[in-house]
Amino acid sequence: MAATLAALVTGAKTKANAQVGGAWSTTEWNDACNRAYEALWIDITDANDTYSVLTANFTLTSASNSVSLTSIAPTFANAIRVLKDPGTAQRQFIRRNPEEQPEGRTFRIEGSLLIIDPLESAPGNYQLVYSPQVTQMTGVIDMDLELAQHREYVELKAACDYLDAEEDHSDALYLRWQETQKRAIAWACGLRSSEPQLVRDVRPRWRNPRLYPF
Repeated sequence: MAATLAALVTGAKTKANAQVGGAWSTTEWNDACNRAYEALWIDITDANDTYSVLTANFTLTSASNSVSLTSIAPTFANAIRVLKDPGTAQRQFIRRNPEEQPEGRTFRIEGSLLIIDPLESAPGNYQLVYSPQVTQMTGVIDMDLELAQHREYVELKAACDYLDAEEDHSDALYLRWQETQKRAIAWACGLRSSEPQLVRDVRPRWRNPRLYPF
């Protein structure tokens, strides 16, 4: 069953005991629910980085070893892997190397750029496999149907944020949210992936910090 933004706001208000009046406007409640939804999305995709996967193909010439993520993958959140010569018998998985160490052909993310090192080995055709950012909810865009089972996570997180803003923090409510967070992560970890089994890169990676506060 779809979880609309309006329904999530109502649920969050109820949990925060702010059904009538309150300091927040409708816009502030909408923003709080979207922040909570993004927090859920990040927890899910951190636990299972192939939960939601998109691809973007690009070509590098001898003139440059970098490409703008904004141009090839506008919804980019996290890089899962990069392949050289995708769809051919010569396909290669390119390792991630954020330290720019001389280890053969590698890729790294700097700001909004994807960079292939070393420069002399960069020319060629590539495919970026990545996790996208969450699609923000609006009056006409609902919570993802599969994630709607975790709507309580969103409602409790938004309610906690409201109470924190009002300096009326509820430990009991926060503990309830933590339980929903654990359930969501356990659910994500239990999902089977159709992607090839690869060793996961656990080194720090760029992610959208815009709405995730911790």
